[in-house]
Amino acid sequence: YTNIHSITITVGDKEYTPNINEEGKYKVNLTGIKHGEVKVGVTVEDKAGNISRDSYVFSLDMTTPMGVTGKVDKSFLTEDGVMYFKEKPTLSLEASDSGVGVGKYIFDTSESTTGQFEVGDGNHLIKVVDKLGNTMDGITLGSLLGVDGNRVVIDGSAPVIKEVSGYKADYTDEGKDWYGSVPTLKYSVKDANLKSIKVSVNGKSYDQDISDSDEYTVNLTGVADGKVTVVVNALDKSGNSSKDTYTFYLDRTTPKNLKGEIEESFNNLTNGVFFKKVPTLKLTAEDDGVGVSTFILND
Repeated sequence: YTNIHSITITVGDKEYTPNINEEGKYKVNLTGIKHGEVKVGVTVEDKAGNISRDSYVFSLDMTTPMGVTGKVDKSFLTEDGVMYFKEKPTLSLEASDSGVGVGKYIFDTSESTTGQFEVGDGNHLIKVVDKLGNTMDGITLGSLLGVDGNRVVIDGSAPVIKEVSGYKADYTDEGKDWYGSVPTLKYSVKDANLKSIKVSVNGKSYDQDISDSDEYTVNLTGVADGKVTVVVNALDKSGNSSKDTYTFYLDRTTPKNLKGEIEESFNNLTNGVFFKKVPTLKLTAEDDGVGVSTFILND
């Protein structure tokens, strides 16, 4: 080292001269270098004027991936910040990196170099790591998809509607259920993610408040005699729907226009009506509903 005259080190556009030491070992000062390509040059001149040069070029990447985008291949509905899917979607992620490049995508605890993940129930966190291990801060799936929430629910089952009680008619004729008074029709609707129940009675609809008991009674107030059609529509938060239809006939009126005819002649006296032989009475009547069933003759 006694013959070394000078050592000059350049880092980018900066230059400095280290003190010559007897070990002949020097550390390049990289303080303040920036992201990207870095050029280091070393020039050594001895006392005789001989010059040696060496250079080294490397790239510095201390930044994390950015610009993460994502999309799912299935449509979904949102309710109170929750994303409801009918089936598990596939999430496709993309990101950019200004340095060495994206190395892998992390979805919860799963890793992928392609950015493809199957999404299930629950809350989900996404991270992107470059090839040097620089990791971006996690972002939620909800924020990536523009939803004010992060929980995912997979629900492909439609609500289950069941006729519970009151559906046994007073009389059935040719497939028609007849009632002599307004029945109490009770039904149940079960679904873990039930959103709404709409009931229609002869085309007039009303919204049914959802109950924790899952059981409801059809509102038949004001229903008129005749054909009555009850339709129950249930919808869950994933968009699955069910429908139940029940048609019955209501007849609260009595028969009318009762008429009778006796074929035998008789004498109508003050103390009674007298026949020569037992007469036959023929009765007729009309009914606007289910029809006349029987005639009853009281002695």
